[in-house]
Amino acid sequence: MIKDLLFLSRLMYFRKVGFEDKKMRIVNVMTSKVVGGVEQASVDYATALSRRGHDVLYVGDKRGKVLSSLNNEKIEKYGISFHHFKYYLIPLLYKKLKDFKAD
Repeated sequence: MIKDLLFLSRLMYFRKVGFEDKKMRIVNVMTSKVVGGVEQASVDYATALSRRGHDVLYVGDKRGKVLSSLNNEKIEKYGISFHHFKYYLIPLLYKKLKDFKAD
């Protein structure tokens, strides 16, 4: 009962302040190639944010299964080979992040 009242008071505060309506641009980076618990949680997180109306850029390994497990068409996907650190990845990722203009 008390938890419900606290939740409702927070919800009313956020609606009053206007956080409910703010649309954010969010970048989620996952370098793993396999889909395990953490990877599935990041996919669920990106999907939930997208369903709430936020713009989500998901950066993942293009050879992995994580990017292919994203079925939401509203999530922008960007694949990079993370298997070895290569210096050319820095400008590619920088340009993509700059173009996306995340919050």
